[in-house]
Amino acid sequence: MTNRRTFSKLDFDRHGWPDGLCLDDQGGVWSSRWQGGKVIRFDSAGEIDVIIEFPKAWNITCAIFGGPRMDSLYVTSASSTTSGDDPEDKPHGGDLFVVDGLGFSGRERNRFRG
Repeated sequence: MTNRRTFSKLDFDRHGWPDGLCLDDQGGVWSSRWQGGKVIRFDSAGEIDVIIEFPKAWNITCAIFGGPRMDSLYVTSASSTTSGDDPEDKPHGGDLFVVDGLGFSGRERNRFRG
């Protein structure tokens, strides 16, 4: 690899750990935050411009755009009650969320041809 650079740095105590990510059609990077209860969008310069909080979910695992116009953000969370990672006030581990009205669309990915 050549011309390597740091895209962005975040405080893990404040924002959680990066987990799944996806891209939008404007070059934004959407990062799900494990032990952060949020999804963060970085613009193409690596600056945060959107934060979506999930106050009742702790471990956010994946975000992906879908729907007929690819403008709904589907977000999953994980339950980790067996390891004691879920605070009691965050009962929505293992749930699926749909966020609409963000003003962004996803990028088309490879479709199954079968």
